[in-house]
Amino acid sequence: MQQSADVVIIGGGIQGLSLVYHLTTLGMTDVCLVERGMLGCGSSGLSASVIGHAFESERMLPLTHWSFEALLRFHDEIGVDPDYDPIGVLILAGAGATVEVQRRCTTLQSLGVESEILPPDEVDRLTPGLNLAGIELAHYLPRDGCLDAHMMMMGYAGRARAMGARILEQVEATGLQIAGDRVIAVQTTTGTIAAGWVVNAAGARAREVAGWAGLDLPITNLKRHIVVTGPVATYHRSIPFTYDWEAAWYMRREGPGLLMGMGAQPVAWDDLRVEPAMVEAIIDYAIHRAPAVEEAGLMTSWAGLRPMTPDEDPILGRVAHLVNYVNDCGWGGHGVMHAPAAGRALAELIVMGAAHSLDITPFAAARFRSTENSP
Repeated sequence: MQQSADVVIIGGGIQGLSLVYHLTTLGMTDVCLVERGMLGCGSSGLSASVIGHAFESERMLPLTHWSFEALLRFHDEIGVDPDYDPIGVLILAGAGATVEVQRRCTTLQSLGVESEILPPDEVDRLTPGLNLAGIELAHYLPRDGCLDAHMMMMGYAGRARAMGARILEQVEATGLQIAGDRVIAVQTTTGTIAAGWVVNAAGARAREVAGWAGLDLPITNLKRHIVVTGPVATYHRSIPFTYDWEAAWYMRREGPGLLMGMGAQPVAWDDLRVEPAMVEAIIDYAIHRAPAVEEAGLMTSWAGLRPMTPDEDPILGRVAHLVNYVNDCGWGGHGVMHAPAAGRALAELIVMGAAHSLDITPFAAARFRSTENSP
């Protein structure tokens, strides 16, 4: 293995892979990405893979819009079909969420995003058979949808490798070597890699990696469970990604059955155990909100992690005490959606000295107090 690189990226999820690709498009090809497992083995590969504008903060919307447009041209640019399916997103809001949901709809409409508020009696034409007890309105975004995150990751990896980037699986980063105000190398299980730049794209492990750089990033890993059922006659056709805002429960079609998710339990970065009680809670709530689910059999289940910051926005960019260290973390489950935008912006930051396509300054770690550890 070569023992140096202009850029070393820690983490082989969709964020790290997008950055590798965008660096190569800007002419920086001496890039090395290290992934402790297989590409996409963390949150990226366990995502529900929803894309669109439905769940993003107002601060995030410029990145969301940029990424959404890039995803629509992904096949033309990368040569791989991400299988974008505009099934739409339907958000169900009870009394405690109506003001926020209506406000978000108005904001999106002002930005030209197709978005509308529906009364409960119009929901059935989109997602039939729901129990709408306690639901006062719905927010519908017809162009939002889902895609195949795995195909996106493999597309980025293939193009980056073709341009000369090195993507190393089963190589775990174990520490950083720092001299003064620079990271000079990344320590790994297969040797030390001297680095011109180092990027923390470590997903659920990002807080630990940041600690090596003298940072205490306020990232909490929340575990969400996902289940997939067998066929349900009521949902034999496509339905929107249907999300109950207050319960944080969702469902969409997955093959002939349904994919459903719920939960936000704080856990360690490597805790992906499936908890039977949480699987049961998802099914119980599904039967309450979509009674026809009771007829379905459970096909499979898994757990994924959402690395959340206090304001639910990511941590991006450089830090004050290290001139060549960059954060790309804290995505909270929205990393797939924003991979094109973050990859481009951070590649520009590294190659050109600043991000020109997008403003990422609001996402700096410095917005949180006490992110730097005491010496």
